[in-house]
Amino acid sequence: MKSLKGIVNILLFVLVLVVALACLLLLLHLLPLILFFSRIGNKKSEQEYREFMLSIEGGNFMCYTNKKKSRAFIEREIIPILPEGTSILFLEGKQLHSDFGVKLNYRFLYQVRYGNDFPTLIKIRNSEMIRRSINNEVYNVMNNGKQINRLSDTIDDFFQ
Repeated sequence: MKSLKGIVNILLFVLVLVVALACLLLLLHLLPLILFFSRIGNKKSEQEYREFMLSIEGGNFMCYTNKKKSRAFIEREIIPILPEGTSILFLEGKQLHSDFGVKLNYRFLYQVRYGNDFPTLIKIRNSEMIRRSINNEVYNVMNNGKQINRLSDTIDDFFQ
């Protein structure tokens, strides 16, 4: 009886080993296909992002959040002093609202959403996203009575 259980255990072990090796061989044969198709997808995604960045070349954006303390101030004081043609990106939770006429690329959106402190200025130059947080400047004007002219100069200098 004992030797029969031992043989059964050995056969089960061999069966599991054979199935595992078969799966490994199958995976090794499919791996080039998987890599090939994932590269095509990545190349397409990268190409779409490059084309999108070229389409918004020279674009200026300001992104802010629905933070109660600053939202009204930004909408009342800062948006009116932005250079003409600056597109507004409003982040409400994970939802991004935009007055920008073009469908935004998902990679661009990801970079905007998970960037630095808000509010932030964004410009597209040479197909690169350049960001600058104006968080400190905004709160200095709001809370410490600093002049909005300095903030306006900072915004103008950034978008130059």
